[in-house]
Amino acid sequence: MKKKAIILAMVVGCMLIVSLVACQPKQASEMPVADTGSQEVETETADFAWTPEANCETCHPNSSNSYTDSACAASQHADVACITCHDDAEGLEKAHKKVTMADTDGAEKLKKTKVSSEVCISCHPLDDTHASATADVTALTDKLGNVVNPHDLPVFEDTGRGTHEKVLCADCHKMHSSETPEDNATTPCKSCHHQGTYVSCYSAGCHESSE
Repeated sequence: MKKKAIILAMVVGCMLIVSLVACQPKQASEMPVADTGSQEVETETADFAWTPEANCETCHPNSSNSYTDSACAASQHADVACITCHDDAEGLEKAHKKVTMADTDGAEKLKKTKVSSEVCISCHPLDDTHASATADVTALTDKLGNVVNPHDLPVFEDTGRGTHEKVLCADCHKMHSSETPEDNATTPCKSCHHQGTYVSCYSAGCHESSE
């Protein structure tokens, strides 16, 4: 009887030891390791969905830094949200269609959208004061010596397309660049005035009148 009691005690003791070992917390080496590598890859390859509330600074740091650069016009508009000027929501959504979370090197210049002049005029009404302020500006001087006031562009009715309505404020006024309007003044002109003159196409002799 005494022998059976000893054997029973030994069995109970072994079971107790096994249960205690099983209940011990796992060591760090035994714990499952999270697959952070695959998570990072999934995050980087995830599509980026542009919204008006998106943080543009994430992918466009240079444009963001221009708000604190006194050489850039953006520094005078530091309290203006990006979407205020870049209001082409449909165009911006399309422009970011193939962008992923890994594409943090954003474009430096607008390629698929534009900043409309209406946006600028909503805060800076276009009136006679603009033309007066640039009356002595000679940035638009052609090869014949003709000087054009950038805020009082001529209308060439004989061409049927000489109202300059396609010339935007942003063509000369680069908000996120240290370039001045004078630096950019001739750029939009060259797309039509390819002879280097700011007179009518017919007067310049590069096109023949249909009349």
